[in-house]
Amino acid sequence: MFLRKSKFKNTFIIAGLFLSALVGAGFGSGREVFVYFASLGPVGAFGWVSSCLLLGLASARVLALVCRGKFTRVDQVAGFVAKGKMKKLFTLTTLMFAFIGYVAMLSGIREVLEPVFPAVCRRFPLLFGILTGGIVAAFSMLMLTGNFSAFARVCAIVTPVIIFFVALVSIFAAFITPNAHTTHHFTIPKMATLILKSGLYTGYNVLFLLGVLGRAGDLSADEDAIRRGSLLGAGMFLACGLCIFVGLGILPPELAAQNLPLPAAIYAWSAALGRIFSCILSFAMLLCAACNLGAVGSLFGKKTLYGSVFAILGIPLSYIGFDSVISVVYPLFGFVGILFLLTLAQTRRKIV
Repeated sequence: MFLRKSKFKNTFIIAGLFLSALVGAGFGSGREVFVYFASLGPVGAFGWVSSCLLLGLASARVLALVCRGKFTRVDQVAGFVAKGKMKKLFTLTTLMFAFIGYVAMLSGIREVLEPVFPAVCRRFPLLFGILTGGIVAAFSMLMLTGNFSAFARVCAIVTPVIIFFVALVSIFAAFITPNAHTTHHFTIPKMATLILKSGLYTGYNVLFLLGVLGRAGDLSADEDAIRRGSLLGAGMFLACGLCIFVGLGILPPELAAQNLPLPAAIYAWSAALGRIFSCILSFAMLLCAACNLGAVGSLFGKKTLYGSVFAILGIPLSYIGFDSVISVVYPLFGFVGILFLLTLAQTRRKIV
């Protein structure tokens, strides 16, 4: 048990874990919100709201199962939700996706920090990649082998601050960017496109939540704390995402469609502020990378050698490219996430 007696603190610990699973390179840079929602025009906001609502409900349900069953591994949650081949499918998919998420953070942090250290990146690109990847791998391994409760408390403090800063930057960047008030000509997307994109986004983020919250068996939280924390996390995520959505809608299309639109917009106005934002965003990626590697490592228990192998293996794989992972690889796992969400909904009457 690692929750505090204070219900206020307990709520923030749960909300922090929720946010640490979802606020990474894709969300913090604005890329995910653009690809799945803002690119659809104003109507995409409805998809964003529904996705956040489903993620909040999924968080509360997964945490309730985990705390009742004292689960500390993803496969334990999958084993309760489904049996046989379905259990194997959910377990392997979640672990594979967690590793891919770790790879995405490695790639994203390298791209975000390139403008911060342009000379080093330009003259020694290989060394820069090894150093950034090594830092992420080392931090993730430290969190994997350390105390999960301490990590949860760090998330409770840091992630709400980061998400508030991202929301503030989103609005600020949009209004200070030159020619930001250009008129956008949105077309109303087909309903099928909106539903598909919203569903895939929700699906793969449910797998992210499962990877992080599936380890929180020592949380020992009551139903009220779980519900409040999940709703608070989902509410902050929703509010920040709407700020990003509005900001991307105001930004010039050539900026909004970039791999890292928010950092690009800030750099267009001030290089110094851009570097600050990049560093803060990098820390969010570190936490997200640690969450994902921790999900992979949880399957092997105290055998940290396996975690080290995955941590190092992710460095060369990260050169696949950040946008390729966000736009192509993530959605493929969204289908399994949707299936897990539907299966999870059928466990309401089960008793752990």
